Amino acid sequence: FYTGDYYDGNIHAMDLATGATSVYARRGSTACKPYFGNSAMSIDVDGKVYAASSCGIVVYEPGTDAVMLNSYSGLISAVAMDQYQTLYGLDYSGNIVEFDKTTGAELGAIRIAYAPSVTWTLAVDENGDFLVNYWGEQRLYSGVDGSIVREWSASSYYPGSSGYYWYVSF
Repeated sequence: FYTGDYYDGNIHAMDLATGATSVYARRGSTACKPYFGNSAMSIDVDGKVYAASSCGIVVYEPGTDAVMLNSYSGLISAVAMDQYQTLYGLDYSGNIVEFDKTTGAELGAIRIAYAPSVTWTLAVDENGDFLVNYWGEQRLYSGVDGSIVREWSASSYYPGSSGYYWYVSF
């Protein structure tokens, strides 16, 4: 289990049996501080952690200081990977951008029908569609054109007292 520290920008590993934490990877002095919001980081099969920020995507690897993958202009506050380890980011304007994990280059983008505002997270399903969580609702967007495939209101299905789901993942 990994968690991002909002204050120092480091990634910590947590032992789920004991709750003890240790530094997994450090931010260092050259990478900007990640957002570490709702789904602001994703880990790939090689153990690299990709974190969203207002100045691009920050890449963490154990034993080295974090580096900037790119310098994307605009707040990326959610990142996710699909089953093929493709990296996506969701920016404040409602663009879901595919990034090259080696160079940071933008490989393509779609604009979703409703740009997220308050609380939002991102997940990619097995069909390549994107699930975005908003304040109290989720919307599934087509990975082809960004149109709404399906939407749910949390108040209609959440059994808890708050009436909201805050995070999504596959």
